[in-house]
Amino acid sequence: MFTAREYFARMAMPETLLPVSKAVDSTGGLISPLPPFRHDLFSIFAVVALAVVFAGFARTFFLRFLFAPHSMPAYLYVHGLLFSAWFVLLFIQARLVASGRVDLHRRVGMLAAGLAG
Repeated sequence: MFTAREYFARMAMPETLLPVSKAVDSTGGLISPLPPFRHDLFSIFAVVALAVVFAGFARTFFLRFLFAPHSMPAYLYVHGLLFSAWFVLLFIQARLVASGRVDLHRRVGMLAAGLAG
């Protein structure tokens, strides 16, 4: 792991401005100018966001049958399902990028635009 000083020193090096494919060491291996990035950070955020949404809407939507047996208008069910789908999609997209499936992440993103519209 790098210290903050080492991190910024590496960012200021001219060789970090070259494409990564041209930055090689004396053995021919690629030089990584920056420390590795934790791709699971966004997945963790998505799980926390899903948990907050579930906790916040458990009584009024997800577990409504336990707390308020009377029905609610259909448009509220549609709204709740679409809202929940956004957070599930957030988690799926984060996992796709973390697993290196950026191509599938982009295709799912195009489909998600339909969910937004």
